[in-house]
Parts: sequence; structure tokens; C-alpha cells
Amino acid sequence: MPLQFQELWNLQQIDTEIARSRRERSRLDDGAALRQAFEAESRTVQELETRLRKLRAELSDAELELKRVEGKKTDFERRLYEGKVTNPKELTAIEKEIAMLGRQRGRLDETVLTLMDGIETTTTELAQATTRRNEAEIRWQEQDERYRGETARLEAALAALAPRREAAAKAIEPPTLARYENLRTRQSNVAVAQLIDANCSACHTHMASGIARKLHDGQSYVYCENCTRFLVPGGE
Repeated sequence: MPLQFQELWNLQQIDTEIARSRRERSRLDDGAALRQAFEAESRTVQELETRLRKLRAELSDAELELKRVEGKKTDFERRLYEGKVTNPKELTAIEKEIAMLGRQRGRLDETVLTLMDGIETTTTELAQATTRRNEAEIRWQEQDERYRGETARLEAALAALAPRREAAAKAIEPPTLARYENLRTRQSNVAVAQLIDANCSACHTHMASGIARKLHDGQSYVYCENCTRFLVPGGE
């Protein structure tokens, strides 16, 4: 049975490329962190929009209530000063009502100003949050596009390697291929190493001179004394 050094080395190169592509694919950034950042900013925008709607509704209610109180106070003041009410008790009651409405208007004035300040602050915060959300969305979409492009490239590379791998494996004698597959499973996908300057290119163990001589004689397969991988001739 002729030794298949070149065929083993070719298969190993294909398997190494497949493993590299799979490893690269597994390390791709799918943009999950950027998507989460975008979603967090979106929630902030929604919360601020809800708060702004609530503040505007409260301001509208407060302004309507202020208008009602001012109208009522004006009516009492008109009754007080037009001279038609002469009963002292009734006049006192009107004065108390005017005073009470005045205090109420004061509180409403303060409420309106507070709400207006809140609306202004929230509007500014909303504008800033919207900008952050839009920027976060752009970053996420750009990364997602890169991820999809890189994934497609690697999937295409793996698809192209599959028939090459099948052909390379069929070119090797079944017993030799079985040992190769067993070694590849146990040795982190690397079943074949080159003997370079009497060293195993995989584990870097220095081989005895007899190993190199036996390999170059080409009478039988030679394995690394340390890692047990196939050894094939390499550059001296």
C-alpha cells in the first residue's frame, strides 16, 4: 500500500481551514449588545414621551382650573364692588371667598409654573434621548449588516470546502483515514504534522534521528513520539 503523505497533508489543510472558518464564525459579533443598548434607549424615549404627555395633560387641567378660579374670583369681586350687596355678613362672606380664591389661584399659579418647567426639562431630555436612540440604532444596524455579511461569506466558504473535503477524504485508504479521523478527534483537529528540522511542527518535540530516517525511507507511516500525530516530510 503506497504511503499517502501528500493526501494526508492536503486533507489536514482542508480540515484546518474548515476549523478556522467555523471558529471565526463563532466569534462574530451579532450585535446583541448594541441591540440591547438601542432597546434600552428606546425604552427611555418611551418613558419620557409618556411623562411629557402626562405633564401636558396636567398643565391643561391646571390652566382650566386656574381660569375657573379666576372667573369665580372676578365674579365675587364684581359683586363686592358694584354696591348691590349691603348686608355686612354677606359682604364678609364675599371677602372671605375672594381671599380663599386668591390663595387657590396662587397655588395654581405655582403648579402651572412647576409643570411648565417640568415640560421644558422633559422636552430637552426627550430630544437628547431620541438622539441617543437614533445613534444607537445606527450602530446596531451597521453591526448587524456586518455580521450578516461576514456570516454569509463564511457560510459560502464552508459550503465550498465541503466537497473538497469529501474528495480529499475519499482519496485516502480507509484504514489510514480511520486513524486520521481518530487522531483529529483527540488532537484538537490536527492529525498530521510536518517533520521540520527533526521537530514535530504540532507539538515541537525533537525527534530521534531514526524517526527522520524512517520517514524519509517511506516504508511505513511515522508518528510523533510525543503527540502520536502522523508525521509527513516538511522543509528542512
